[in-house]
Amino acid sequence: GGPAPQVSAGRPSALDGAMVGAARQQEAASAIEDAFGSLEEEEVLLARKLGLGSVEELEAFVDSMMGIAEDGGEVDVEVGKEAYARAAYADWCAKYGKEKDEERFEVFRANLERLEGVDVGEGKEAELNEWADRTMEEFAAFKETEMKNAKDVVKATVVDSEELPKEQDPPAPPAPF
Repeated sequence: GGPAPQVSAGRPSALDGAMVGAARQQEAASAIEDAFGSLEEEEVLLARKLGLGSVEELEAFVDSMMGIAEDGGEVDVEVGKEAYARAAYADWCAKYGKEKDEERFEVFRANLERLEGVDVGEGKEAELNEWADRTMEEFAAFKETEMKNAKDVVKATVVDSEELPKEQDPPAPPAPF
């Protein structure tokens, strides 16, 4: 064989350096794998929260929010608005404990678009309330019924003054003897 390679005292060999580099690369690869696993779990949870059926639907949704079509081109503005409205509706349903309903979504979207055009003043922000999936007519009908019911409750609790017991003097204290 030939002479043994010489190593200077205290300096690692090229092989030692390569081994350390490989170990660090393995640690980094393991950390990246763990991060991807966590990210996949988060994507599944987010897709569920938004009412989407899969991570693929979530990715398509995010792309549309970013203006990216499935083919990589620009998405139609209306499609982006639709995605935005659906995300807002999913959040709203979760906040108010409502079940998603396509008919209610259409009303919600119209109200959302109307709200976005409202100028409430500097430093103030308009926001959707629990009635955001109702038309003005539905809301007015509800309020009318609510007011009628409140009047019925008031009528039921008012007693004619003739039916009230007459005020009497308090009984005299007992005699001290």
